[in-house]
Amino acid sequence: MKTLSPSDFKTMPWANGIGSTTEIFKQPSLTPDKFLWRVSLADVPDSGPFSVFDAYERIIAVASGGGMTLRVAGCDPATLRVGEVAYRFSGAAATNCELLAGPIRDFNLIFDPDHVRGEVVVLSGTGRRGFESAPGQTTLVYVFEGSVEMSGDVLAAGFAGMVEGDVVGVELRDGLAFVVSVGV
Repeated sequence: MKTLSPSDFKTMPWANGIGSTTEIFKQPSLTPDKFLWRVSLADVPDSGPFSVFDAYERIIAVASGGGMTLRVAGCDPATLRVGEVAYRFSGAAATNCELLAGPIRDFNLIFDPDHVRGEVVVLSGTGRRGFESAPGQTTLVYVFEGSVEMSGDVLAAGFAGMVEGDVVGVELRDGLAFVVSVGV
């Protein structure tokens, strides 16, 4: 298992200047200006439009705060709260976020569906507590609060662990964690 610590992450402002994103991991593409997949946390201080990611799919879940309602062009509104199932939508679709009770932090997987497939599973004390990957997948776990056991190791809050190709089991000990599974 490869462990990623906060010192490995990169924080950058959004293009619109409203919030910021902390990139936990990015798998580059053969094309220099693209990526195959990226995992990040976003600090969302206000309601407003999301950035467009043409040719990408997005999967998002709320990590902290009062939640949000997403209005994605062509879809019914979706209300997301901490610990609930992640929401998938097209990165090319016009998307607006309405915060329900102040700023939030959200967890994101953005991936190129022409080259990889992706999934996000939310592990929480009030919901699902375990996950087992499929063979041949890359599994990345980010621990937002508490700790998880992954491949026999314990990951604490603020850290991520990644296993490529092998089947891996993940068990939430307490808190909140996000499991990303990506395959070709």
